[in-house]
Amino acid sequence: MASTWPFMRRTRESIFALFFVVCDNFVLLTNNIDPYIIEVETEKHMLETKRRVIGQMIVCQGCCCGATHKGRPEVPVEWLKEEWRRRGLLKRFQLSISGCIGPCDVPNVVEISSETGSQWLGNITEFNQYRSLLEWAERSTDAGHLLDLPRELKDHLLRPWR
Repeated sequence: MASTWPFMRRTRESIFALFFVVCDNFVLLTNNIDPYIIEVETEKHMLETKRRVIGQMIVCQGCCCGATHKGRPEVPVEWLKEEWRRRGLLKRFQLSISGCIGPCDVPNVVEISSETGSQWLGNITEFNQYRSLLEWAERSTDAGHLLDLPRELKDHLLRPWR
């Protein structure tokens, strides 16, 4: 049973109650501070979407990525968007062209997110690398889940957080 961080909330009676999100019912405890209320939140409380996607690819086109006027490699944004639509990937694998997602010392950053986490790629400087990402996204969509990244892209894995 997973729980989330406790939080304080003022009740109508002007009493502060400490809430722990752990189960579907409320339990009143009368130790030390009255009242403690334990509140459980389950997936049924989560917002749902009609569209079930296997992942999202966020392509940076911010202050540095794709900034050819700064000597950085181009990001083929229009080609990616057109091909993503033409291949019918949008309903199952989101493509987002974003402003800066960092880190700015690595050109042309891509983040791939799914329910299992995220992978970051950097230094995606050649058109064939974007083509490889697109073809991988298409194969993943056909498989119904994210497949392993192609070997040629594994050298571009990036750890953005310390």
